[in-house]
Parts: sequence; C-alpha cells; structure tokens
Amino acid sequence: MELGHRQAKGRIGIIAPYARDFCASCNRLRLSSDGRLHLCLFGDGGIDLRPILQEGDQSALTNRICALVSTKAPAHRLHEGNSGATPHLASIGG
Repeated sequence: MELGHRQAKGRIGIIAPYARDFCASCNRLRLSSDGRLHLCLFGDGGIDLRPILQEGDQSALTNRICALVSTKAPAHRLHEGNSGATPHLASIGG
C-alpha cells in the first residue's frame, strides 16, 4: 500500500503482511549487519554469508544467494504467532 499527499513530494509504502497473497509477490531480501541473509522479514535466524562476503568472490556470492532464494518459504507464520526476527528489526533494516 502506498500513501502520499498532494502537497508533498514522494510517497511512503506500508508493508501489510496480513494482506492476501503478500508472500507470493514478496521480492525482498535483507542482509543483517552481522552478514546474515534473511529471506523473510518474519523468518528465523538467517543464513550466514560472512565467509563468502569476506572472500570477495562475487560469482560465489551470486550463486549462493540465487540458491537460497529458491528455498524461500511460500508464506510467513504470523497467523501461528511466529514473528521470526521481528523483535530485532533494527538489525536487519526493518
């Protein structure tokens, strides 16, 4: 959902995770300050990319991220009370 005001420049977007088909169209990834890739804002843990990042091998990093994206869960588990990493949103840019 995007909001704006006719007398203001720009717009803001709101991520509404309970919206219908939110996960199906999600194209977001987040990299935490400690090098962990989070495939879902509401997922657990994240995957440690520090070793690949430290090596500086762009091809290996691209391949690893592409492989991980194919494992993204089809839906979050908020309806089950599982909010994943949300208590620590500041560490992953949320």
